[in-house]
Amino acid sequence: MEVGATGAPGLYSDRYLKAPLPVLLMLQTMAALRDLLATKGATLPLDIVTEPLRNDPNAPAPSMAWHNWKDEDLRADTIIELAKRFHFDCDYDDENAPHSRTMSLTYEDGTTAILLFDQGFGAWRSRIPLRHEFRAGPQAQSRAILEVSGMVAAEEGSYLAVTR
Repeated sequence: MEVGATGAPGLYSDRYLKAPLPVLLMLQTMAALRDLLATKGATLPLDIVTEPLRNDPNAPAPSMAWHNWKDEDLRADTIIELAKRFHFDCDYDDENAPHSRTMSLTYEDGTTAILLFDQGFGAWRSRIPLRHEFRAGPQAQSRAILEVSGMVAAEEGSYLAVTR
């Protein structure tokens, strides 16, 4: 996310970005950083890099916001639609994510801040059920994800490192 003007996009890379709740938490974080560092609510480019879903035929049908999508195209379309709702022009790539979970913010002067997340956003859960309808279309899913409300916590300890 270029802070202050045009240029290089923000980037979030996480090969485990496979469920609605982590996507929501990531976009809320990127939007909060944008609003603090750039023009509040501005539409900025955002690259999201992850890996393809793994099809497990024995897995039960997903029903909670922290369950993984089963349909790759539906996941991609929903993430892109949700990113638009957060005022991001999203470039989505599900082929090339490294193992690390990183967020990069590019400043006007060309410097980049890199945030390294130990567990990314995938370790967060709610103690109350946060149901999600995975069979709905991308627009309906993105609207529903925006309405998710509940206290979330990481299941294990984690850390965040920042470098510039």
